[in-house]
Amino acid sequence: MAIEPASVDWSSARRASYLVRQTFRYEYPEPIRDLSHRLVVIPPERFGDQRRLWHDFSVALDGARVENSSDRFGNVIVDVFAPRVAAAIEFVAEVSVERRPAEPNRLADGWLADGYLLEASPLTQADDRILRAADDLSAVAEWGLPLADRINDWVYQSMTYRYEVTGVRTTAAAAL
Repeated sequence: MAIEPASVDWSSARRASYLVRQTFRYEYPEPIRDLSHRLVVIPPERFGDQRRLWHDFSVALDGARVENSSDRFGNVIVDVFAPRVAAAIEFVAEVSVERRPAEPNRLADGWLADGYLLEASPLTQADDRILRAADDLSAVAEWGLPLADRINDWVYQSMTYRYEVTGVRTTAAAAL
């Protein structure tokens, strides 16, 4: 049941629970082989004052194999393997989280100041084309969700996966 946020007296709320359902669907113009896909969409059991109560992950493809592990932050890493995908594969991640104002919002010391959160990785390092695109996009879209939507559209239209050419170690610049 959806609640209109403006109708809630947040100062008297004892807890807030969220159910997040994300669907990821990948469609291919022709059958593909040996799919190996990694998703990091399930948060850690606890992050600050947020607690993960429940989670589920499903794949709509017969013969797909799913393996779970955790990263150093406690996020659940879901690896999906499939020998063949005829036309499309769909993943559904569901997570129930809860927050309570009475609980302290504590993060590990130094977490927010850790440079890896603010710096490009070797895979995401921008080249001149990406820097120009960032300038162009930020000039025509309002900061926040409108800009994020424009960036997502640009990435979708500009970057292409090619079998045995690009993969999880391909830089953003090389994918252009």
